[in-house]
Amino acid sequence: MSDQGNRRIKPEKFAPVENAANANPVAAKSTSEARGKWQPLLPPILIGVLGIVAIAVLTFPLFNKTESPVVVLANNNSGEEIEATDSFNDATPSESPWVDSQLLRARREAQSILEELLRIQESLESMQVEVWATEEYERVNTLALNGDELYRERDFEQAIRQYQRALDQAQSLDESVPVIGENYLNSGQQLLLENSINRALEHLQIAHVLLPEDENVAAVLNQAEVRQQVNSLMAESEQLARNEQQLEQARARLSEAQDLDPDYSPVATALENIETRILERDFRQHMSAGFSALANGQYEQASMAFEAAGQLKPENSAVDGAIQQVEAEKLNNSRQTALARASLLESQEQWQEAHSIYQQLLAEDSSLSAARVGQIRTAAWLELDNKIQDILDNPLSLQADAAWQSANQTLSEARGIMAPGEKLLTQVSQLQDILKNARTPVMVKLESDNMTEVEIYRVGKLGNFVEQAVNLNPGNYVIVGRRSGYRDVRIELAIDGSNSEIEVPVVCTVAI
Repeated sequence: MSDQGNRRIKPEKFAPVENAANANPVAAKSTSEARGKWQPLLPPILIGVLGIVAIAVLTFPLFNKTESPVVVLANNNSGEEIEATDSFNDATPSESPWVDSQLLRARREAQSILEELLRIQESLESMQVEVWATEEYERVNTLALNGDELYRERDFEQAIRQYQRALDQAQSLDESVPVIGENYLNSGQQLLLENSINRALEHLQIAHVLLPEDENVAAVLNQAEVRQQVNSLMAESEQLARNEQQLEQARARLSEAQDLDPDYSPVATALENIETRILERDFRQHMSAGFSALANGQYEQASMAFEAAGQLKPENSAVDGAIQQVEAEKLNNSRQTALARASLLESQEQWQEAHSIYQQLLAEDSSLSAARVGQIRTAAWLELDNKIQDILDNPLSLQADAAWQSANQTLSEARGIMAPGEKLLTQVSQLQDILKNARTPVMVKLESDNMTEVEIYRVGKLGNFVEQAVNLNPGNYVIVGRRSGYRDVRIELAIDGSNSEIEVPVVCTVAI
């Protein structure tokens, strides 16, 4: 806001007086006699005092630094206080008592308006009007300052109009306080929902100033202040959580935040994440300690570390594998350990991983017969596994006879495996179902409007009908509907055999 906008209206106290000459007959008589004798109107000292005070009158602020309509000018010779009207601000005295009375009336009217304006101004400023109505309040001050300028130019009628406009706008601002307060409450609540806490607090604090008795405002403001504390604790927790060794302190901050606001879901989510991170950190530390001990031949310490990890994650297969690895290394050297690990992976039907170990061992020493046998064995298993998985991933490819025959041969190979694992048994069962479904027709019920000509690519044209059933083997089909004057309908249908019956509407509905 400009300097002018910060100026406050400061009306002077006003008490009407008579014409200065009539107020003191003795002074009037002395003046008349002095004129007849060409003597000075007043003693030189008093003339100087009056001159200084007159200058003060012309520059006395109405709006901090503006002229006041009424000020005390000086004392007359008899010691009585006289008030200056606008006639004293001129270089020459007023023309008549009538003019003085008009000026006096104008000053009274201006003073009355300004006193009310000052009262409203003080009320608005106590409610921080400069924050929530900056431009409007600036206009009020500008109007008042414009009135001051007109007043100094002795255009009292226009000055009063400016003062009155300033008062009207100030009153309008004052009357709008409840509505503006409610608006700030609503915006503060919305910002609180968006977790923009600093802005929410700004709006709610203004709402509280404007609506100090509103319990709802106080409640929402308190909620925002609590949320600010919660966010601060969450931020502190996030900072602490950057260091894995301070995760417990981070969890403690979140617990404090949850105590402050139990219903704030982000705190619960953050707490859950911290707990997960603590679990993962401890699990990794136990596993790392176990492998470190294992590398140093400290088998007992390694087993204890892996068991501790297993207590944190009882279902984790890596723990079981690590414990088995410890047992293997107790009996064998590093190569035997690698062979044991490859064997373990085979027992888990992880053919690719086991095959890689055997290849690595052979790369180091091609004379290792156990690695050579393992490589051949896992290569065969890996090839069969990949073939089965490819069929399972692309069941619709069995629509072609050659693919179906090849899949049947793969199934026969899988059935011939002695002592199959759980994974292979599952694959064989799935492969049997897929092969069966691939040659089991599915009833496709086509529904039309007897005006749309229906065709199934690679099957044939079915013509017009209301309802017709067609048995189709699993595969991908394209159904087309045509009708003169209408846009064609194209339907891509994938049949995988999982459903025994499918309903498909084929109707041209979009006219062209």
